[in-house]
Amino acid sequence: MTDVYHTHKRRYLQGAILAIPLLLYFILKSFPTTDIKNWPVSWDTHLIEFYVGSFSGLVSLVTALFAGSTLGDKSHPRTMFMTIAFVNISVMLLISSIATPQIVISSTYTDAFYWSLRFAYPLGGVFFFLAHIPWSEAFSQKLVHFRRYFWLAGFFLLTGYALVSIITPTVFTSLHFNFPLLENMLAIMAMTLFVIAAWYSWRLDWDAHPYINKRIAIVLLLLAEAQFFQAFGQLGGYNWLLYHPVTLSAFMIAVSAILSTYESEQNIQFSRYFATIGIVLIGALALIFGEFTARWLNFEVQRTYIIPMVLIQGALSFLVLFFIVMYLNRLITEHTEALNKEQRLRSELTQLIVHDLKSPLSVITSGMSLLSKGNLGELSATQRRLLTNLEKSGKHIIDLIDDLLDVERLEANQLELQTSHVNITKLLQECVSDNQIVASTHNQKLTLAHPTSLPSIRADNRLMHRVFNNLISNALKFTPDAGQIEIHILTMNDHLVIQVADSGPGVPVKDRELVFEKFAQVKGTERRGAGLGLTFCKMVIEAHGGTLTAQESHFGGALFEIIIPLPQQPGPGVFSSTDISESELKWES
Repeated sequence: MTDVYHTHKRRYLQGAILAIPLLLYFILKSFPTTDIKNWPVSWDTHLIEFYVGSFSGLVSLVTALFAGSTLGDKSHPRTMFMTIAFVNISVMLLISSIATPQIVISSTYTDAFYWSLRFAYPLGGVFFFLAHIPWSEAFSQKLVHFRRYFWLAGFFLLTGYALVSIITPTVFTSLHFNFPLLENMLAIMAMTLFVIAAWYSWRLDWDAHPYINKRIAIVLLLLAEAQFFQAFGQLGGYNWLLYHPVTLSAFMIAVSAILSTYESEQNIQFSRYFATIGIVLIGALALIFGEFTARWLNFEVQRTYIIPMVLIQGALSFLVLFFIVMYLNRLITEHTEALNKEQRLRSELTQLIVHDLKSPLSVITSGMSLLSKGNLGELSATQRRLLTNLEKSGKHIIDLIDDLLDVERLEANQLELQTSHVNITKLLQECVSDNQIVASTHNQKLTLAHPTSLPSIRADNRLMHRVFNNLISNALKFTPDAGQIEIHILTMNDHLVIQVADSGPGVPVKDRELVFEKFAQVKGTERRGAGLGLTFCKMVIEAHGGTLTAQESHFGGALFEIIIPLPQQPGPGVFSSTDISESELKWES
């Protein structure tokens, strides 16, 4: 249920991220007196343009640098075109920022500033669109084969554009007069390409981490909004400047996706993680420090010298820290590899021992079973009780060995699920029947309640049977004589919910996560065991895409709740006393 809650929460957040800028835009359009009416009116508007544009270009460049290690298969055209898209937007934003009027250079470059903004999003949109086209495998290989030519062509084109912007900025002046519709055509084209690419990113399933595609879709929609504000906002007004925070938000979401990928890897790449976040933070601090220095010196022209110097100093500081992190990362990697080797050897030894234990134990329990049934001669009542207890203890040891082996396999992702359509009600009825003797022996009341009809789920029948048996036997073990154990099945929000509640001592709040850890022992409570059964249960349920949590039951004891997603939309999951099946199972001595 927690996963469902977080999924809905993320959707609301994503909707808010996309809706709030549009809402602000239309408010500013509706009340023009609250907006800046003129670009030349406020010099601070130019300053905002310079710094936010520079930082956005830097973050876009960082995204381009590390996108290849995040998007999955590097031999796929998607990785190549996505990286080129981020590089194009970055370069255009940086050229535009440098050419911002009255900040670093003279107003002669105003047209270069303006058209660099106009070209940034369409260029990025083209390559984002190319990245999301489902190319055939043969054509994909050809595109990747010629990737060096793409990069060379892009390098010469961007370099040529930058030189033209610096040497002959007046070239851009004629574009306004000769091609009056060019600006709107480019904007409409860019927005269309961004939206189509976002749709593909949301729908298609690439090799990258699942959440990467969703975040890339949000990034593309934000860039489409930024292009809309830039094209249809009033130049220099707040409704026009909205494109900056929206663009920056898009790139920060892309960076967060990269960082999340590094965090989710088994071996965290500390050097890449530090490089990603370090460049962004040091770049931001350098720009802020440069502005404070320029204001302190009280010479606007000093920005031409101060900001590059501060950026160089920041880069040198970053390099020093990066080498330190690289050294520490190497030490951590060596220690991690040694630890993994030790754990692997320990795991192999454990499996060897338990396998060697299981064979003779099976022979012993089989022999005791033959004796207790009288197949080898008549036994007295005392001998039969002793053999029954010995057989029970032997089976318990075998169950512990099976749990240990399966936990090891689950941890190593070597236990494959043999899924089929499973009737959970029938399966739980069998498990309750298996435990009826134990319940009746201790005068315990064991009940199963469920709706009259439940949809089947795809699951591993054998493993789920063991999970339910473990939870029920665990509840019986810790419930006092004449106590109660209730099992409820219900549906809720497209999920199947199974609750096993008992009237035992319960699990303290602080230990409700600890009880699922391997070989964990909860101190100061009667609920103690070998520490494998609940670990096995949790890992099996999670392998089925569900969750297992410990809570407090209405008896004051423990309640273990399983939540598993249903394969299709079920009917209303209402659970009440009127729709409980009369197949409730109760045993009392």
